[in-house]
Amino acid sequence: MKEEYQSLISNGTWELVDPPANRNIVGSKWVYRKKLNADGEVERFKARLVAQGFTQRFGSDYEEIFAPVAMQSTLRVLLAVAGRQKMLVKHLDVKSAYLYGTLSEEIYMRQPPGFVTKERAHQVCRLRKSIYGLKQAARVWHQTITQILKELGFDQCESDSCLYRKRLASGGWIYLLLYVDDILVACAQEEEITIIERALQKKIQITRLGEITCFLGIRVRKDENGFYSLSQENFIRKLVKRYRKEGAKGSKYPMDPGYFKLSLDGTKLSDNEEYHSLIGSLLYLATNSRPDIAACVGILSRKISHPSDVDWTESQRIIRYLVHTMDYKLKLGKAEEKFELVGYSDADWAGDSSDRRSCSGYVFRIGGATVSWSSRKQSCVATSTMEAEYVALSEASHEVVWLRSLLKELNEEQVKPTVVFEDNRSCLDFVALDQHKKRTKHIDTRYHYTRELSASGVIELRYCPSEEMVADVLTKPLGATKVKKFAMELGLIGGADEGDKA
Repeated sequence: MKEEYQSLISNGTWELVDPPANRNIVGSKWVYRKKLNADGEVERFKARLVAQGFTQRFGSDYEEIFAPVAMQSTLRVLLAVAGRQKMLVKHLDVKSAYLYGTLSEEIYMRQPPGFVTKERAHQVCRLRKSIYGLKQAARVWHQTITQILKELGFDQCESDSCLYRKRLASGGWIYLLLYVDDILVACAQEEEITIIERALQKKIQITRLGEITCFLGIRVRKDENGFYSLSQENFIRKLVKRYRKEGAKGSKYPMDPGYFKLSLDGTKLSDNEEYHSLIGSLLYLATNSRPDIAACVGILSRKISHPSDVDWTESQRIIRYLVHTMDYKLKLGKAEEKFELVGYSDADWAGDSSDRRSCSGYVFRIGGATVSWSSRKQSCVATSTMEAEYVALSEASHEVVWLRSLLKELNEEQVKPTVVFEDNRSCLDFVALDQHKKRTKHIDTRYHYTRELSASGVIELRYCPSEEMVADVLTKPLGATKVKKFAMELGLIGGADEGDKA
C-alpha cells in the first residue's frame, strides 16, 4: 500500500484542496489481488487505490467513457504473421497505466483510507491524473498511449485501433499490439524492439517480460520452426477443480447431438448463479483458443436467464470434454501451407426447435492457422436451407473484408480473391446467377453484400461437400467422430487417449 501511495504522490495524481461547495465527491478504497503467472502460481501481491466510479455523475464528472481493446482475432493474425515472417514477439507490461492520463474534467475524490493526516483530514483530492476506477480512466489511458506511440513514429491501424505499425529505416516494419496495459511488440530485428522499449521507458514505466509466453492468461508457445500456438490448459484445470470433475471420465464430444429434443423436457433450475459463472468461463475458452466448443457454449448461453437441468447436464458434459482434450493447443501456422486466406461458411437450418431460427458458423484460416471463427444465431427466421446458408455467407463476407484489410496493414496483402467454401449448391447458384424468384424475393437487401464481393473479385465461392465442411462444428452439436475430425482441421493438436468413453 505504501509503495502504491508513494507512486501516486510522485506521479502528481492529485492535490489536496478544501472541498468545493455543490460538487460531487467521489469515494475511494483499496483493493487487493494476487497476480498469477501462466502456470497459475502467485507472481506477486498487489494493492491498488481505486476511485469508486459508481459515485460519479454524468455531465459533471464524466461524459465519453468508451475505450477499445485489441480483438482476439487480431492477436491470432499477428502471431500467425510473426511466425511466417520469423519475427520476435516481446511482451511489455505498463506499471499503473491508468495513472499516466491527464484528466480534462474537474473531479474531487476522498483521501485514501489509511493515509489521512489530522491536519488535512477535512480536505479532498483534486484529481489531476486519471486513476483506476474512474469511468473514463480506460479512455484517457488509450488516448495517452496513442499519442506517445505517434510521437515515436507509429501509425494507428484502421482495421484495429489497438494495433500500431512503424516503417523502419531498413525497410522493415515493427508492430505493436495494445490490450489495456499489456503490450506486444513484433519485429524481425531484435535491436529495433530494444530501441522501442528504451523509448517507451523514457515516457512510461514498463516491465520487460521477454519473449511472449503468456498473454491475457493464455499460454503462448513457439515451436522449433518459429510458429506459435495458444493453450489454456491451466485455466481448464482450474475449471475442472472448481466443478469437482478431477476424477470424471472424459467425454469425446462437448454436447449431446440430440440436445434440442432433450431440452423440451427440462426442468427449470432453482438457482442459476453457478450456471451463469460456468457459461462465462466457457465463453472465455471458446473465444480465445477453443473453437471446437463455440457452438455448444453459444447454445447454452442463450438459456442464461432460464436454464434447465438439461442445460446444466450439458454444461457439465463440456467440462468432461475439456478433461478429455485438456492438452489441446491451437496451432497458428504450418511450414508447408501457403499464406492465403481461406474461409468456410455453414448454417444449421431451423435447428433450434424453440424459435426455429438458424445458426450461422464460419471459420477463416491463413497459412494453416485458424485465426477467426464465429457461431451465432441468426436474427431472422430463414424459410429454406438455401436462405439460411445465404445469411450465414453474408456474415462470413463481412469478416473477409476485415481480415483482408488487417492482413494488408500487416504487409501480407491478399492479391487473389479469398476462397470461401460453401456446402449448399442452391446458395452458390443464387449468388452467381443473381436470381430473384418467388421464394427468395423477400430476402433482406443487407444479405446481398456477398454478391457484390463475388462480382468484384474480393471473394471466390467454391463448393465443399458437407462431410468436409469444417464450419459444421460451429453450427450445431456433433458426434464424437466429427468433433475430433474437425478439431484437427481447425489446428487443435494434442488430445486425450482414444480409449476414453463419453
